[in-house]
Amino acid sequence: MCEYSHTGSQSGHHGGLRPRAFPAWGITDVGIGTLRSEVHRGDCFAAGKQLRAISRDQALAALADGIQACEVCRPDLVLGAL
Repeated sequence: MCEYSHTGSQSGHHGGLRPRAFPAWGITDVGIGTLRSEVHRGDCFAAGKQLRAISRDQALAALADGIQACEVCRPDLVLGAL
């Protein structure tokens, strides 16, 4: 699913719709009762709307610190952090 945002300019001309930009990497808190964090690719549908953007280095550090990788988008494979 692709989300879109409306673009426009200050000169009064309106652009069309363009795809919404996603961060390259993100982290979410998941769970009921006891929350745990998960690292996601920015375009992962399983991340939901609570994705907090992080850098590639932050994603690698989080995975190295034991934060779980999403089982859907597998950022650990993409980042080579196995």
